[in-house]
Order: sequence, then C-alpha cells, then structure tokens
Amino acid sequence: MLRRMLLYLSVALLATTNVGYAVRPAAELLPENTVGFVSIPNPDALVKGWQETQFGQLLSHPQMRPFLTDIQRQLQSQFGEIGLPANFTLIELQNAFQGEVCLASVQPDGDVTQHAIVMIADISGQTEAAELLLRKVSLRLVEQGAAKSTSEIQGITVSRFELPAAEKNKQATQVLFFRHHEQLVAADHAGVLEKIIGRMQGTEGKSLAQLVAYQAVQTACKSMDDQQAKICWFVDPFRYVTVIRASQGNPPIQGVDMMKVLRHQGFDAIKAIGGQLALMTEEHEVLHQTYVYAPAVQTENGEKYRDAAQLLDFPNQGELIPQAWVPGNASGYTSFSWNVQKAFYAFKPLVNAIAGDKIFDDILDGIRDDPRGPMVDIRRDVISHLGNRATSFNDNRPPIGPESERFLFAIELTNEDAVRRAVDRAMRSDPDATEHSISGHTVWEILKEQKEVEVDELDIDGLGDFDTEDDFDESEEDQGAMLPNSAITVAHGNLLVSNHVDLIKDVLKPRAEMPTLSEDAEFKQVSAVLRALGAGDDSFRFFTRIDQVCRVSYELLRVGKMPESQSMLGNVLNRLLGPEDEELLREQQVDGRTMPEFQWVQRYLGLAGAFIRSDEQGWFISGCVVARKRQAE
Repeated sequence: MLRRMLLYLSVALLATTNVGYAVRPAAELLPENTVGFVSIPNPDALVKGWQETQFGQLLSHPQMRPFLTDIQRQLQSQFGEIGLPANFTLIELQNAFQGEVCLASVQPDGDVTQHAIVMIADISGQTEAAELLLRKVSLRLVEQGAAKSTSEIQGITVSRFELPAAEKNKQATQVLFFRHHEQLVAADHAGVLEKIIGRMQGTEGKSLAQLVAYQAVQTACKSMDDQQAKICWFVDPFRYVTVIRASQGNPPIQGVDMMKVLRHQGFDAIKAIGGQLALMTEEHEVLHQTYVYAPAVQTENGEKYRDAAQLLDFPNQGELIPQAWVPGNASGYTSFSWNVQKAFYAFKPLVNAIAGDKIFDDILDGIRDDPRGPMVDIRRDVISHLGNRATSFNDNRPPIGPESERFLFAIELTNEDAVRRAVDRAMRSDPDATEHSISGHTVWEILKEQKEVEVDELDIDGLGDFDTEDDFDESEEDQGAMLPNSAITVAHGNLLVSNHVDLIKDVLKPRAEMPTLSEDAEFKQVSAVLRALGAGDDSFRFFTRIDQVCRVSYELLRVGKMPESQSMLGNVLNRLLGPEDEELLREQQVDGRTMPEFQWVQRYLGLAGAFIRSDEQGWFISGCVVARKRQAE
C-alpha cells in the first residue's frame, strides 16, 4: 500500500500540464470512510516549484545522476517492480493529467477486513490522450490473463478486469476504471467505485470533505490555500493502520499489538492529522503546515485525555529561545514545553500494558529498595524536581566517523541539589561509571564495550576539507577506538545527558568562551521567518542547519560505512534494512563512490525551522526551509 502511494505521488510530480479546476475536488467525491488522502491541486506548478528549489537543483545535477541511478536500482531490488493497480505507467500518465491528482486509501463500509485504493485525476482537455491510455491499459491487462467485462453504473460505463490469483497474491485482483466529466477514476474495489459514481451523480451520502476532522484540518491550514505548488494530505492514523493490515491479509501480530495498546490507552483521541506543503513561495523554498486534530475527551477527573494519553500535555511557553549554555555551533536544536511530572505517571499504564503485567511500580520500588542497586527513590528524588521544559541539540565532532554525531538532552530542574545528590548516588553504584570533575561540576561518564568491528574514520581538520581519499585516517590506533556511550551531570539548572563527555565539557565552559546559539546570525534569521509565520507562544521550537545535520551520514555513505553509523538515521536504516540478527552488521547496498564530495553538495543545503502551538483541539505545526544562496558554480 505504501509503495503504491509513493508511486502515485511520483506520477503526479511528473505531470506537466496546468489548468484551473474544471471538475469537483476529489475530497467531495471520496467516501467518508477514506482513511488516507494525498492531493496535488496543480501538478505542473508543483513540478516547476520543485525544479526551482535547491533540493531539486541538487538532485537534477549531472554529478548526482550515478548516485540516483544506483538508489533506483537498490529500491527495485529491495521492493521489486512497482505497478499501478490499473497497469498505468509513468510515461503514459505524464501528459494525461490537467488539474488535481489524488490518491486515497479507503476502508469500505468501515469494515476492518476490507481495503481499497483509489486514484482520481483531472484530465480536462486531454480526452484523446486519456482514451488512448485506457485502450493501452485494457490491452495490457487482457494480455496478462485478466477477464474483461463492462457494466453501467448510474449511466457511467465502467471497465472491469479480474486478474487471476498469483503466487504473491493468493486472491484474484480486480481493477476498475472509468472516465467521466473530465476525470479519470481507478480503484480496486467495486463498492467504493460505485459510491464515487453516486457522489458524481448526486445520489450518495457523506463525503470526506464533510467530515468534522477533515474540516478541522483544512480550517487550521487555510492560510496556504493560495499557494499553487503544493501538496495536501490527510490521514486518520488508527484506521489507516487497520487498512494497511487488511491489504496484507491481516497477518497475525507478532508480540504486542502496539496500535491496540495505544488505542486502549487513549491515544485514539487523535482523530486526524493533515496539512499542506508548498514549494517556492515568496519567502521560502519549502513551507509546510500540519494540524493534529485531537479534541478533548473530557474525563471524569477533569483531564483533557484519558489514561496514558495524558502525557500529551504540551503547554505553550513563549518563543523557547535557546538557553545561554546552548553552543552557537549546534547543527540542530529542539526545545519543548511539557508537563513532565504528569507525563511520567501517565507512562505507568502504557508501560504495564506493553509488558502485559504491572511492572512500573515494581521497577521503581526495586531501584529504591534493592541494596545491590542505586537505592534512589526516582519518584521523590528526581521526578518531583523536574520542570516543564526540555531541550536537545546536536553537532558533529571531527574527525568524521560512525560516532561523530554528538547530541545532548536536557530537562529543566526545580531543585538542582536534590537531583545532583540522586544522580551521584546512582552513578556510584554503577561499575561502568567514571567520575570526572569539569569546570567545578561532577560529570559521570559511562563507556560502552569496545567494538569488534574495525572502524576507519574520516580525518577532517576543518569544515569542508574532504578533498581526497587521503583524508581517511586508517591508522591501527584509531581502529575500533573506544568512545563514550553516555555522560550525565547537573548544571545550569538542568539535568544534562549526552552521548559524548566532550559535549558536556563544551556546555560547561565559561559562557564568555562559548558563543551562544541565541546570538547566532543564522538562528536569528530563522526565528524572524518563524515569527512571520505566527510563532511566538509555542510548545515546541525547532532549528536545523540542514547541511550539518546531513554531513555525517553523507560522508559515511560516501565511503561505504553507513551501517556502522551511530547516528539516529544510521540506527533507523540498520533496523529497516539490516539482517534479522541485530548483532550482525548489515552491508551497505548503495555504492557511495559515485557521490560528489560533501563540500560541493553543501552549497545546496540551507536552514530550516518550525514551531508547534497547542490549542484546545490539538496542535498546529508550521515551518519552512529558508532559501540559501548557492556559491558560484
């Protein structure tokens, strides 16, 4: 289902014609049990906008072609050949679209055992091309053994093809499509197609556009309606997962059914997520708005949500400007307001539900009472002293290697001394913890075991010095080097936890020696742009230097060491693409030798920022990628 959605989106991005709406919007034709929806109102404008962005210019550059070709080959190898339900091809559809192109996932009649996928495309002014396309598709399906038939539904002729069961698909597949009032509609479920025809003829009931959740999302993101080069989307997250499972034949759930757990714990209060994304607006390369629609449940005890969902309490707290101890060279910065104490206890029913047993209190009691452990009362000595703001940032430590990405997480404290005593007591009971005194603070460092896999690190003295393969330090000294796994201290009114003790050292330096992020020119630039978008009283604030965030992963990919990466992206890729045995290191499939040097790619990558504002009905998210001038070719 996901592969189909991605391909339909790719089809839309390749469309090259452009006129105004001549037909009804797809949201007014889709049934109310539509659970996922992606629409491009003006494909031609979107394509042109993408080509003007620096991302589009980067990927279209001849130096990137070998890499992109290799990526395409790997995707085909990983997922197989991808085809549309009606056997449309990209080239055949390229000139057939005029206005809106939409892809939707539907749960027919709300039945959790059924699934359907629908495409609706405006082909105004392309009647001959559309007819030729449908004849080609019909011929191709027949050649594949499909039984062809036609039927008339409310005066519209529908072509139906029944494909025989295959080895991968044990059930026969039906493909239905028709052309009516300058729209091409294709689906793999007859009942859903009939309802769409009914809405075209004015005989059917409620549509997606009439749903309260859909309207709430559209209202929140309405300020982007005048953007031509945009994508609109909407999803009912819990029902969408059900449809995905149905499309896979509802296989047995291995282990804990997380969606069931989350639903039972109150997270089904999230009724919908949707928004819009636009390219090349007057002031942004990329502009996005998202709304998470989660109206209050009104529990008996006065809480907004029930059970574990009470942890979704993110009060607005001004601009969330970086604290004075956040370094000015941070690659990325996130800060958010959170009712931490409420969230901690809200985790209790969630943890117990996942474990299938009431273990939450037992764990905390064990930490407090077991003489072989730290004997720290987490509830009294730590949780009761946590404030309502959390912050994280990251940077890159040269030389660039699998463990170069440094990050730090901090949470505000209301009583530094109490938490410091609890941390010291806990660390002294840990045989792997080493005590350091840094700038008058006690810092605890926990080292991980030495890696068995040899790691060659990229020796980079300064930013952008990646000119030759000679820059790679392959000395025996650095191979398999032991690097810190974590470091923890209490300072600056926060509990600080990092994956590198050196990053904590930087944070503890006298402030006069350390430029701060809040005074950084690029941070100020992004902040000004976000204020113009409505930021100011927020629950989350984000800042990203895209080039520096991508730097480590790009360099490791280029030298074939991405599977060794300890970055967040590296860990995600290892989980998705690695062998079932997590102890084995996966092999990198993409040949990074064809990739240009990062110094060249860096010119195309700029700054980004976003904010989240909480309200009574959910959360509004907005952000952008700010254009950055490329250096002269």
